[in-house]
Amino acid sequence: MAILAASGAASEAGAGPAAQGTPYQAQSLIGRWRAIVVTTFEERRASAEEPIVDSIEIVISPGAVKAVQDKASEQRLKEVDEVVRRFALAMIAAGEPFPDGSVGITEEAIDAALKKICPVYPFCS
Repeated sequence: MAILAASGAASEAGAGPAAQGTPYQAQSLIGRWRAIVVTTFEERRASAEEPIVDSIEIVISPGAVKAVQDKASEQRLKEVDEVVRRFALAMIAAGEPFPDGSVGITEEAIDAALKKICPVYPFCS
């Protein structure tokens, strides 16, 4: 299985998006949160195929837009970072275990993880 790619996440997370528009700021947050998911997956020996990676981004993208539109403070974003970490851990817990001890993330794991963390700002209404 392919591990969720973190390409560009570190540079996006540190970018200064204040002078940019909502799409750029949201993309920066998505990169920041992708890095949290990737790190959590790597620490727990979890992986996700590309279609699953796309599904994870579909889940977190509206939250990034909402946080930008709400002008969430850095403190609030740090709280959301922890929610993203809990989301990643919940996906791992609901994932498909393999004989070698690793875990495959599935669509069902994403759904189960959302049910476990929702309702929570900015991902669930």
